[in-house]
Amino acid sequence: MGESEMLSTAMFQLPPTPTSPLSSAAMSDAGGSIDETGSRDALATALHVIRTERDALTQLESRYESDVIAQEGFANSVDAISTSINSGGKLVVVGVGKSGKIGQKAVATMNSFGIRCAFLHPTEALHGDLGMIGEVNVLVTI
Repeated sequence: MGESEMLSTAMFQLPPTPTSPLSSAAMSDAGGSIDETGSRDALATALHVIRTERDALTQLESRYESDVIAQEGFANSVDAISTSINSGGKLVVVGVGKSGKIGQKAVATMNSFGIRCAFLHPTEALHGDLGMIGEVNVLVTI
């Protein structure tokens, strides 16, 4: 067995089964192994999250199909962003906490598509970075 095969085999071996009197829940919290019940619970949780996300997307789809105000708002947002980008402006995304992380990812994605985009943290905006927003820019808050 070559060195790379030994490394890949060693990386995927399960740890030995614990022999201490700790419960499986305590072991998983402490970084130990998770028993079959824990695996089933994890799968049930994952399925619940998937269903919840699917239901939310279905509701969003339904809203955009049937709600004239939502349709107009979406169209206006796309128009504003397109007009800004076509006029040499940029999209400025603002968010804090987890929303900020999502905003930073969106900015990275937009920039990879060639769309001028920047992230602005709200606190930094108050301390001088607000000047990065110009007249033809569009601000998106998350």
